[in-house]
Amino acid sequence: TMLLCNQLRSANINFTAVHFDLSSASIKIATKRAKLLGHSITFVQGSLLNENDMLKVKRLGHYDYIDCVGVLMATVDPVAALRNLGQMLNPSSPSGIGIMIYGKYGRAPIYQIRRTMELLTKGNSTKKGDNLKILRKVLKDDGNHWARLSKLGQHAETYDDISLVDTYLHPVDTSFNCQELFKLVKDAKLHF
Repeated sequence: TMLLCNQLRSANINFTAVHFDLSSASIKIATKRAKLLGHSITFVQGSLLNENDMLKVKRLGHYDYIDCVGVLMATVDPVAALRNLGQMLNPSSPSGIGIMIYGKYGRAPIYQIRRTMELLTKGNSTKKGDNLKILRKVLKDDGNHWARLSKLGQHAETYDDISLVDTYLHPVDTSFNCQELFKLVKDAKLHF
């Protein structure tokens, strides 16, 4: 949201911004950043899959542009989420949604590490901290073909715990190939 607001401001484009997020922690961080940068943003907490939450956002008006980055792949029903976003678009002007999703083939090495972690921790009553220790070892281990081939070992050193969990241990992780992306858009009743 801050990046988009900065770009619009530097291009001297008048805009109204709404930041919609499931996470109250993320909203707190974004609120502080908006204040520091002098942006006037309306913050709404809620889920793209909850009808009442979507009504809160819709009451604020229709949108010419929706930026949906890093959301659909971590959503249990990406079609419903994208469809709900599509209903927020301004029907009386050209409008659109920019999305960022995971590419299925580009994430193949990450999925191999995820599968390794599932096998190593299946049936174990390990604590989350222990899973992170195991994950860091798997990533650093030169014997791990996928980590070595994709240079994922650097993640063991450079990623903080939150980034490691988000990348390798997040419970919802959906990626798309081109056909699946076109189907997602069609099923959401949108078009390219």
